[in-house]
Amino acid sequence: MLKKIASKKYKETIFSTTLPNGLRVYLMPKAGFAKTYGLFVTNYGSLDNEFIPLDGQEFKKVPAGIAHFLEHKVFELEGDKDASNLFAQLGADANAYTSFTETAYLFSTTSNVLEATKLLLDFVQNPHFTEESVEAEVGIIEQELKMYMDQPGSALMQGGLQMMYKENTIRNDIGGTLQSIKEITYQDLLTCYQTFYHPGNMIFVLVGNFDVDAALKTISENQAGKTFPPFKPIKRRYYLENNQVYQTFGEKQMEVIIPRTSVNLKIGYENLNALEIIKRDFLLQLVGDIYFSRGSDFYQQLKKDGIINNSFSFTSAVHELFGFLTLSCDTLQYEEFNKRIKEKLLQIRTTQIPKEDFERMKKVQLARMIRLMNSLEFWANIIHEAGFKDLSPFAIIQALEELQYEDLHLIQGFFVEKAIAVYQIMPQGDLT
Repeated sequence: MLKKIASKKYKETIFSTTLPNGLRVYLMPKAGFAKTYGLFVTNYGSLDNEFIPLDGQEFKKVPAGIAHFLEHKVFELEGDKDASNLFAQLGADANAYTSFTETAYLFSTTSNVLEATKLLLDFVQNPHFTEESVEAEVGIIEQELKMYMDQPGSALMQGGLQMMYKENTIRNDIGGTLQSIKEITYQDLLTCYQTFYHPGNMIFVLVGNFDVDAALKTISENQAGKTFPPFKPIKRRYYLENNQVYQTFGEKQMEVIIPRTSVNLKIGYENLNALEIIKRDFLLQLVGDIYFSRGSDFYQQLKKDGIINNSFSFTSAVHELFGFLTLSCDTLQYEEFNKRIKEKLLQIRTTQIPKEDFERMKKVQLARMIRLMNSLEFWANIIHEAGFKDLSPFAIIQALEELQYEDLHLIQGFFVEKAIAVYQIMPQGDLT
């Protein structure tokens, strides 16, 4: 039976149900759209390296990068075929990604929606990888890792995480290391697949131009024709950390012309519920916008003084397992950049942020989110994120709307000396 989740304010309706095998299904028809976007996602990412297998009793530790490795192998079909080619024959584009916390498979199409839906469900739920193909994949992923390792931007981000975190597996590259991928076995992949790719640990989302009843019938019949063992909640082991950084400074030499540097603020673990975490995530983004966006006085002064250029960027995240704010730039004035950014971060703890700045940036964030509502991908992402948190998708939007100026005290404690680490990429050889 379909449950209706509606927002009068945004004139949007989402239908949801949980199938007998545990798969949660969300259907969001969007009138006037030509495209349809399908997303099949499992609550399993690169952080999930220690867990009790579905049929086990004790914790098992697997090599770093295995979730990403498995993503590659799931696309493999019987007879050396690739699922992407079958989607192309339907006129659909398929892709996948692995993050710290999830692995997702997706398609977008303007035709053959039900056929693409069945194909997405079938290829993810019927893998055909073999011991031989697993061995062959090591070389492919090795080349991919080397490519990322040669990219200064990726190295800068990874280095910053390794400065902040000592044990939390977020310090590991999502793809693993050249050593860890060689340790991945066929049996490891099978164990991870059987544990994390169970329908009870997954969500299927369809957004766009389709008929709800026809889509539900297609998905339900597809799942009814498959057999899965009983699902039990997966026990996972994480290494949660406070806001003390592991190391305060690190650097690496690479083939770059201009030094790249990052100042990283670590957010410590707090035992919070999903909405409290979302609230802090929005607040950190908002404070980042107030002080570091291109329209801020601080940004303009750094630009005027020749400290930064258009490569300057900042990113933030507050998650139940980790959190950080990273500010980076390619600059010859890297020491001054590090000094001024660190000073500004520490000032935020005791500075009374002007209320008008808070209200203005809150409006900017709301406007940004409203613009995103024209994106099918936005809805698919916010729907499955909310689903894994047992929230209504509209509750996430509402959390932003309900932010109050007084809530800033919830994050000002983040901005302390012990939570800051610097990591930089330096040119090989002598700068002078």
